[in-house]
Amino acid sequence: MSRILKAASMAFLALAAAAVLALVFVDLFHRGELTTGHKAAAAAALMMIGLSYVCIHLGVRPPGNELLKAVLLGSAFVVWGLEQFVAPSVAVTLIDTAVVGIFVVDLGASVLRRQRTRP
Repeated sequence: MSRILKAASMAFLALAAAAVLALVFVDLFHRGELTTGHKAAAAAALMMIGLSYVCIHLGVRPPGNELLKAVLLGSAFVVWGLEQFVAPSVAVTLIDTAVVGIFVVDLGASVLRRQRTRP
C-alpha cells in the first residue's frame, strides 16, 4: 500500500506541475485576465498538490501527530481548489475561513517548533 500511495503522490505532483504550466499559458494567452481557464487550472493545481501531499504522508507514516497535520494541510488545499468552482456565499466564506485557519495553525506550529530547536 505504501508503494501505491508514493506512486499516487508522484502522479498528483506531476499533474499539479502540468496545471501550473497550463495556468501560465492561459494567463499569457489572455494577457492576465481572469478567465474560466485560469480558475480551472488554478483549482486543479491546488487540488493536485494537496492530494500529492496527503498521499506521500499516508505512504511514509510520519511519527506522532504529523500525519494528522499533513492530512489537514493537504485537505485544505483540496478544499481551496474545490472552492474555486463555487459561487460566493456564506458557506463559501465559512469554508474559506476554515482553510485559512488550517494554514495558520499548521505553519504556526512549524514556526514554534523551529523556534524551540535553536542551533
